[in-house]
Amino acid sequence: MYAVTFYSFKGGVGRTHAAVNIALAMATSRLRVLLVDFDLEAPGLSSLSVLAPPGARPHSGLVEFIADSWQTRQTQDPAAYIYEPKGFEQSLGVMPAGAMGSPNFPRAFRDAKTFFEGAFDKAKGMPGLALFADLKRAWASLGYDYVIVDSRTGFTDTGGVCTRLIPDMLVVIFGLGEQGLPGVRRVLEQVGQETLYGDSIDVRLVASMLPAGELEQRDERLKFVGKVLGRQPDMLLPLVDRLLLKEDPRHFVDSLSPLGAAYRALVESIRQANPWDVHYRLAQAQQKAAGTDLGPLENLVDDLSGADANQLPEETRWATLNQAASALIHAPARTIEAKVRAVRAGTSALRLALARLDRYGNPELYGATLNNLAYALQALPARSPDERAATLREAIATFREVLTVYTKDRYPVKWAGILNNLANVLQGLPGRADQRAANLKDAVAALREALTVYTKERNPVEWAMTLTNLGAALQDLATGSPDERAAALREAVAASHEALSVYTKDRYPVEWAGILNNLAGALKALPARSPDERAAALREAVAACREALTVYTKDRYPVERATTLNNLGNALEALPARFPDERAAALGEAISAFREALTVYTKDRYPVEWATTLNNLGYALQGSPARSPEERTAALHEAIGAFRDVLTVQTKDGYPLEWAMTLGNLAAALQALPATSPDERAPALREAIAAYREALTVYTKDRHPVEWAATLTNLAGVLQALPTRSPGERAAGLREAIAAYRDALTVLTEDRHPDKYARIAANLGSLLIESGDTAEGQRYLESALAFREFLPDRGSAIESWLRQRG
Repeated sequence: MYAVTFYSFKGGVGRTHAAVNIALAMATSRLRVLLVDFDLEAPGLSSLSVLAPPGARPHSGLVEFIADSWQTRQTQDPAAYIYEPKGFEQSLGVMPAGAMGSPNFPRAFRDAKTFFEGAFDKAKGMPGLALFADLKRAWASLGYDYVIVDSRTGFTDTGGVCTRLIPDMLVVIFGLGEQGLPGVRRVLEQVGQETLYGDSIDVRLVASMLPAGELEQRDERLKFVGKVLGRQPDMLLPLVDRLLLKEDPRHFVDSLSPLGAAYRALVESIRQANPWDVHYRLAQAQQKAAGTDLGPLENLVDDLSGADANQLPEETRWATLNQAASALIHAPARTIEAKVRAVRAGTSALRLALARLDRYGNPELYGATLNNLAYALQALPARSPDERAATLREAIATFREVLTVYTKDRYPVKWAGILNNLANVLQGLPGRADQRAANLKDAVAALREALTVYTKERNPVEWAMTLTNLGAALQDLATGSPDERAAALREAVAASHEALSVYTKDRYPVEWAGILNNLAGALKALPARSPDERAAALREAVAACREALTVYTKDRYPVERATTLNNLGNALEALPARFPDERAAALGEAISAFREALTVYTKDRYPVEWATTLNNLGYALQGSPARSPEERTAALHEAIGAFRDVLTVQTKDGYPLEWAMTLGNLAAALQALPATSPDERAPALREAIAAYREALTVYTKDRHPVEWAATLTNLAGVLQALPTRSPGERAAGLREAIAAYRDALTVLTEDRHPDKYARIAANLGSLLIESGDTAEGQRYLESALAFREFLPDRGSAIESWLRQRG
């Protein structure tokens, strides 16, 4: 609570008019205001029609409060002496001077006067200090944000109470005439900028009733005022002639009146000076934060964290801390360090609020604070992958607790939104393949639940957002059989198509581009039932990326553009071509897309994305057709260099799966590198063999069976092609290659992977025959020939050999 006294040494300067306008202006700004008439000998607030008590009957007020407290020797509850004018319920209270006109008022007035005669007598213990200290605390306990006191004029005991005991701010209103200025100066000297309790008082000098004309004479008088008072007025209130005839308690709303503008400026000045007007401070801090100045928000969070019940009502404190911490977490920052500091400060503040909030006393606020904490944990920067995973697990647990507060039956829309947030965290949680699959299944289930509330008709934007998230989660879900995988990706494609019926380019261009990007990823990964279906899906993916790039321009959305270029390059690379020139054009565009992405994804700013894109570029270069052997060699050397650079970021400790994949790509490029002699070819193949063997330390059969089998197959192929220096070395290579093929076939079986089985069985059969085991080699060749459609280049030769064997 913040108390402001409006004081004037002489009457007739517009003090009461200003006090009433300021009180009403605040009350209409969603603040709770108490207006107190301390002019006990000439009261008038309750006579204003806008402030009339209920039924227009006299209402007891300050005189009765003082008299009753003095008579009983106990501070009374001031709520009994306050009323709310019609139309201002819950926003404006009035404590009148007293029930003038009632039979009991004269006695009460005498008792109050008797009290004041000894109120500040040291011999009597200065009872006034205790009473008015109690009164101020009681006002605060009633939940008022501001108390506006209309004070008595001149030098009186009541005037002293209003200027030195009660206020946090003293607004001294005076005219420019000479008679009142010495009195104003004396009051300022008495106040001395602090209350009798030692608390500082903020003083505002307001010159009033200034005529519109005579500017030169007015300026001279203002200079004179400055000499007499030792300072210039803080604000000027112009004279409005018609207000001399009829008061206007709502003049502050007059947008064309200079006096209305001055009243609004005075409200702003008062609110700005009040450190506990947390709503005002929050609004101002949010404006600053929009320009990346986080200082005011950080200060507000600190103040609220350390506040006590005497400074702020507990509910106001925690509700505002919740808002301020959330704003701090979401605000943009000038540097990464500033963002990290802001998110950590906001998270700590939300934890403090939750420790003090009553879940059952205010479930709405408790749930909102939990939700903001969960979001903060999701955004909290971590110093290591383990710390990041632990933070995300806490966010998941927090979102799940939120769902026990915001239930579907009571808060269906909020419940659906929280499920959406929960799904996003589950989708981003790192872990082993089985843990990741379980988390993605939970995310998909949460999003499907949210869609039981979000419908296209009632919540079109939320419905489309949830479908977008569902598509992304389904796309990441890589578990189950090939049929289950295909079904998930088809559902992802369908979800993206539906979302695009709401997120259109003209209304939501950024979201539209993002969904197209996701759609392209799902289409690229979609298993097809025929080559034509596969080609159609990839062409749609390419078209989607190109469309997204019309929104994602490099100057406005550099990172999003780089991501989309990456996706475009991957889709083009996978696109089957109808003729060689089409293939060359697609790979050329893919390579250009990856190169452009690398102008954004630099190693120092985006090391992980840089490494991924460089890997993609290397893979595209490795497969690109060349117009000459020299061009082919140059492309492979560039690919090899790219893969080696990638490995400086994708290390085994930090990114084991990506490290193993890149080693596989490096080995394939080394294997494809042309050489003019066996001696030149052997070192490249030996490096390829070493790379595959390294990859197998990560790709193990139990954790990554398909990748393990594919790497063994590739290793066997290099061992088979390796030039050897002796028959013994050749025999050892063949034995390792045969063992690798046998192991690979324990995973790549004829029923689950017939295409891969056919090629491996054919290679294994040939190696067994070369090593002298003709009978077993023949059996493998015969089993491979059962899937002849996957052996277009070798099927005829195998058939011919088998016929010769009879």
